[in-house]
Amino acid sequence: YNTTLPWGMYSEATRAYLMNGAVTLPAGMTIDPNLPVHPTFLYESLWNLAGFVLLVLLFRYWRKFDGQLFFTYVAWYGVGRGFIEGLRTDSLGRGEFRISQVIGFASAAVAVLLIVYFLLVRRKGPEALWVNRVKARQEEKQEAARQQSEEE
Repeated sequence: YNTTLPWGMYSEATRAYLMNGAVTLPAGMTIDPNLPVHPTFLYESLWNLAGFVLLVLLFRYWRKFDGQLFFTYVAWYGVGRGFIEGLRTDSLGRGEFRISQVIGFASAAVAVLLIVYFLLVRRKGPEALWVNRVKARQEEKQEAARQQSEEE
């Protein structure tokens, strides 16, 4: 859609695309091909960078189940994708919503349901986390090697 924001994007290719009539808009909405449009690629890049920083900070100290980081990323990405796709002019759509919006919001909803399921229904202690099991195995091997070297 058109924007008056200072970082709006304008190019002859975008103008030509908007002029050729291939864009299908919801009833009553118009796009002026001579005005800038939202740089959705920039919005998505910033959204994903913010998600990366947030997830790294959050999951450095707080993990309750294997796959939690993945499901949280899917939820984050799906929500962002759902909103950002609403600004695009070149998406495949049916009615008011675009297919990619529906997929984004649906994947976010499934991810949130899985997070809730693993946090509330399938509770496990921290020793069940894969990373903690690997660490315990390494410590056992180190202890066995230390005991073996003491015996010699």
